[in-house]
Amino acid sequence: MQKSIFEYAGLIARFLKGKLSPTESESLEKWLNEDKENRKLLESFRDNESVQKDLDFFSSVDVDQAWQKVAVKTQHKANRILPLLSGCAAAILLIILYFVSDPWSRLKSPDAVSSAVLIKNDIAPGNNMASLRMADGSVIKLDTVAKSVREKDGTLIAIRDGQLKYMAANTNNDDSSVLTNELRTPAGGTYQMLLPDGSKVWVNSLSSLKFPTKFSGKERLVVLTGEAYFEVAHDRSMPFKVLVNGTEVEVLGTHFNISAYGNAVRTSLAEGAVRVTKLGLQRSITPGEQAVAEGGNIAVSAANIDKALAWKDGMFWFEEDNMEEIMEQVARWYNVEISYRGEASPKRFTGNVRRQAKLSQVLQMLNLVSGAGFEIDGRKVIVNFNK
Repeated sequence: MQKSIFEYAGLIARFLKGKLSPTESESLEKWLNEDKENRKLLESFRDNESVQKDLDFFSSVDVDQAWQKVAVKTQHKANRILPLLSGCAAAILLIILYFVSDPWSRLKSPDAVSSAVLIKNDIAPGNNMASLRMADGSVIKLDTVAKSVREKDGTLIAIRDGQLKYMAANTNNDDSSVLTNELRTPAGGTYQMLLPDGSKVWVNSLSSLKFPTKFSGKERLVVLTGEAYFEVAHDRSMPFKVLVNGTEVEVLGTHFNISAYGNAVRTSLAEGAVRVTKLGLQRSITPGEQAVAEGGNIAVSAANIDKALAWKDGMFWFEEDNMEEIMEQVARWYNVEISYRGEASPKRFTGNVRRQAKLSQVLQMLNLVSGAGFEIDGRKVIVNFNK
């Protein structure tokens, strides 16, 4: 199978260079006709310039060590990070990059990578972890075991497959019977939930969401710390509001992400419309825009929605981020403490990595594109810019 991959990779590489012989063209066409996925793969490589810019480093975690040596050598100068892929397409991609890359690009041997990333212990990625504080103050640890509990007002709470589902016991609008619950995620944890009105919420690591067991009155109000993505059920008679760090985000029915790990509250809108209010100042945004509320100002600009929502889809997404910004995300997801040696590099990096990767794999890729050294020691990661 690997020999076959080498052959087809060579054909694709020569096709990209426009150097296929008639016999080779016939062989390539036969392979393309065998499986529609083969043709899709070829089409994705047609833009050689894009390949050069976007595919600087590739880690093939599901193939053998020989393939990984090819991956280690496949790196260009744009300081970009590649997703972790696997299988036949991954192997072919590695070889294509090896054949079409600039032979004078800066290369590193596997030994150089391993010496620059000192792993005393590896750390697995985060997963579905959270706790639920009930109205009476009791705390339920949410794990993978399916179960259900009832609040004092009769609300049924189903816990299954990393998700909470709230089903209100009644639909009357009596505010006196409304209870408040709070979902909390630790470092390395995320969780999903279905609110009583049918709205869906994805809660990121080191975050919390306070919400009523049923919505009543003139508005649906929740309180957020950290980060969450919302898909709000439409109800024009009862606007949905999120309070976070002194900022109010109001919607009727829409899809949006709020990130507020620091002082700034960043609202990125995927669908619908929202209004952001802080200290009496209001700004509305439309799909593809973001509002950043910080201090006494709300700034509206174009948003990278893919980047804003990547965490929900299991990806780290970096775009012109410096190493400190990248390591903040790493720290939250792997539950580690970060320290630095030397002066930080001014370089910025673009690319994406699956959040299912082990910490060592992420650090190896960061080493290859940045030149910084890394050390994992218990729950501490040292970033060495003196390397």
